[in-house]
Amino acid sequence: MLTPPELTEIHEKYEAFLGKPFPLGHRSHSIRGKNLALLQSEIGGYILTYTSTNGSLGTRQRSALAESLDIMREGIPDFTEEGKAYFEELIDLGARVLATAHDTPSFS
Repeated sequence: MLTPPELTEIHEKYEAFLGKPFPLGHRSHSIRGKNLALLQSEIGGYILTYTSTNGSLGTRQRSALAESLDIMREGIPDFTEEGKAYFEELIDLGARVLATAHDTPSFS
């Protein structure tokens, strides 16, 4: 199970990420038929679920998050430098969630 500092760090980094503007010119991008803004929202939803349940994500959620991260990684080479930095940060946060998530929710 997660220690509070790890969970807090992921939460704080995601909150800081949310304060950053969406990269110019990327709103119309699609990867594998998925709109980039929707993909970002899906990944963010899993991160928020993780932080609000003390590090828990069910098996299906982890699988869906992993797939969304893979899809986003495919698009990285086509992004501007600003877009790459922005979405790589989101991918890194999502990967940390996958690496530390567990199946037992604990609402705080």
